[in-house]
Amino acid sequence: MINDLQVWGNKLLVGGELFSGQNIMGSLGRQVIERNIVAAIDAKTGKVIRGWKGPDFTFVECYYDKIGSWYSKTLAKYVSALAIDDSTLYVGGNMSLKGPHWYSYYCDIRDYPEVLVALDLKTGQVRRKWTFDKSEDLLNRANGYDGIKKILPTQNAIYVAGGLWWIKVPGSKIGFVVIDRSTGNILNWNAGLWGGARSVAIKNDTLFVAGWFTKVLDTIPRTYIAAFSTRLDSVKLLNWQSGPFQILYDSDNRLTATIWNMALDDSVLYICGTFKTSGDSARERIASIYTRDGKFTGWKPSTSSLGSNYYTSIALTDSVVYFGGNWGVDAFSKRTAQKVSRRWHNNTPRIDISAIAVNPKYRHVYIGGKFFGNPDITGAYYPMPFFFIAPYAEDVLTSVEELNQLVILNDYKLYQNYPNPFNPSTKIEFEIPKKEHVKLIIYDILGREVKRVVDEELQMGRYTVNVDMSGYSSGVYFYRFEAGNFVSVKKMILLK
Repeated sequence: MINDLQVWGNKLLVGGELFSGQNIMGSLGRQVIERNIVAAIDAKTGKVIRGWKGPDFTFVECYYDKIGSWYSKTLAKYVSALAIDDSTLYVGGNMSLKGPHWYSYYCDIRDYPEVLVALDLKTGQVRRKWTFDKSEDLLNRANGYDGIKKILPTQNAIYVAGGLWWIKVPGSKIGFVVIDRSTGNILNWNAGLWGGARSVAIKNDTLFVAGWFTKVLDTIPRTYIAAFSTRLDSVKLLNWQSGPFQILYDSDNRLTATIWNMALDDSVLYICGTFKTSGDSARERIASIYTRDGKFTGWKPSTSSLGSNYYTSIALTDSVVYFGGNWGVDAFSKRTAQKVSRRWHNNTPRIDISAIAVNPKYRHVYIGGKFFGNPDITGAYYPMPFFFIAPYAEDVLTSVEELNQLVILNDYKLYQNYPNPFNPSTKIEFEIPKKEHVKLIIYDILGREVKRVVDEELQMGRYTVNVDMSGYSSGVYFYRFEAGNFVSVKKMILLK
């Protein structure tokens, strides 16, 4: 199973989860290449990078499968989070760099494993490792606080979110750890979460932490998300709240709702999970909130088709939000909140998506997770639990000018693109005086269609669309605008 994906230039870094006897298998021409729980893949071709090989992590964790009245024990190792910063790749999970470990009858871990490792980004070799040892099992997946979920390196600190209990520093750190970037030491910075953390983001001097908690600083109510100052010499909770989120428990008094993931987009945080809100700000499973005050934006996609399913991963482009989970993958327009994609849906065979990454250079969306059988969108069988595709969704309408009631558009207009020449992106503006079905299509010099930019019904207004020609050759192109009976064609030049 693939748990995280990170794009690094022309490479795709892959972190996953393997059981005893398994390896990540890739190809290099006709040769089959084996890799451990971290691998580097050519982002364009999908082939394994020969010169990049991570450490030989060994197995440190036990899984039990019940077979009749007996339990079968299987050893496992996993990477649950990756992060890139400068020349370093941070790897979070449960793995060992010390060789095989000893296990008791109940599979207790001896000589505590590494849960965070810093690797040289170019070679994959170890630079530093952190072992958060304690008296009991460090990361017990059965208790719901299952390991490192997010790593965020900054100039001064490394923020680590997950199920980290009783770290060996003064005071207990539950769910969230801050590491001094210069020394590598764990700081005495305690958010006092009543539960674990799943995601972290920073906007200017504000630190956002999300997860399955209902209190911070031990006593102060905050449900699933909280905001702190980024100061490292003290812990300062900000007067910032979102919601109201419903707090839901199961029969064992465990939280069943949480924010699984979040992604920062300028002044907005996109969130996904099993949460539900009530009142005037009713939202369910996915939402966007303002970073300035925690209030929900007007962006409200429909999630009625999800049933009992939910999303756990997020990726952003300029115009689209991708969500992935046990339902598959959906893409929503940032502008309209409408779906703009076909979907991998969770019929039989089953598809669980745990990671999404976007590569603007190649216009690829990479999907990672667990795939049982053939994804119905392609009909192809993938023996590896990850694959990539060209982006199948893009909402290119970047702005709609709101017109004063006294401003009347009397005619159709298509403007010259700007900049022109361009590399690789340009903008095209047009006006329509009434509701029309609009088409904006780009052709090459031979008259062949190369890109369908707009093909939808639009209201009266002045529109600006962004056109990204990454992956296309330099040369002369024509864009054809059609609205009702109006047709206009203009020339543009891609110059690389």
